Amino acid sequence: IKSGEVEDGLSRIRKYLDVLNCHDEFARILIRLERFSEAESVLKEAMKNTKIGKQWIYPLLSIVYEKLNDLEKLKNNLIEQFYFFPELCIYKRLKVMNLENWEEERSRMLNYLDNQNYHHVLREIYILEDKLLDAFNVVKKYEAGADTLKNLAKALVETNPDEAIWCYNKIVECQIEGGSRYYSAAAYYVRMIGSIYKSAGRHDKFDKYLTALRETYDRKYRLIEKLSRIK
Repeated sequence: IKSGEVEDGLSRIRKYLDVLNCHDEFARILIRLERFSEAESVLKEAMKNTKIGKQWIYPLLSIVYEKLNDLEKLKNNLIEQFYFFPELCIYKRLKVMNLENWEEERSRMLNYLDNQNYHHVLREIYILEDKLLDAFNVVKKYEAGADTLKNLAKALVETNPDEAIWCYNKIVECQIEGGSRYYSAAAYYVRMIGSIYKSAGRHDKFDKYLTALRETYDRKYRLIEKLSRIK
């Protein structure tokens, strides 16, 4: 192909395509040669081959449909890809396409994510769309990592301080469970909780929170020492 004998090169690839299972690489060659319809045929054939990962096929089909300016096929391919392996980036691409039935499709996608345990993607979508309480409810219902809780708490602190406190408290519990080397981090987030309570003039609530922590973890002497420095 590089030497200019394009047709001969392509025919040799086609001859051994099923043996090599290199449909994705063949499609990339065809795309570089701007033979988009042929690339589509190769990729569609690859979809039927269980030995080939569909995660590699969908993005290449999207490239083909973009080059062909076939928005209908691009939309259908992205929707199919989303239900095969949901990702925020796919959702964002569909969102900006201004589909006529977007709200209906969006609702179907969100239900799918919830029912199929793709809660991290559901949470990311809510955060993207600034639906912070919806994101919080997902986090509260299912597990979330410390970074997610921290970022969500920062976003919630002005409008929904109680929900922000809940997030920070979950981080505190996680840090304490991690052992003594995480006690300093736990104390840091206790102070974050304190600042929220104090900003709202709820000093008594924070005092009760600190007392409850000390009573719950009264045998963790290093932790108690750090908590005793917090006023």
